[in-house]
Amino acid sequence: MDGTHFEPNRAITREEFVKIIVNTFSLYGDGQAEFSDVDRNSWYAEYLDRAVSSNIIQGMGDGTFGVGTTLTR
Repeated sequence: MDGTHFEPNRAITREEFVKIIVNTFSLYGDGQAEFSDVDRNSWYAEYLDRAVSSNIIQGMGDGTFGVGTTLTR
């Protein structure tokens, strides 16, 4: 994936899905996601913050978000 191609059959990661949801519903918030596997300088940190502030994600239950984990249908 290079950001310029449509790849409908490629698996989607948890952080990519959160970005889609946050952008689709124009979610905003001022909280900060506290997951041990999230780099605060990553492209997705802002989206996780918004999703946590909106109470739509909780992580994996072990203090991680599951960065890089793909979703199943």
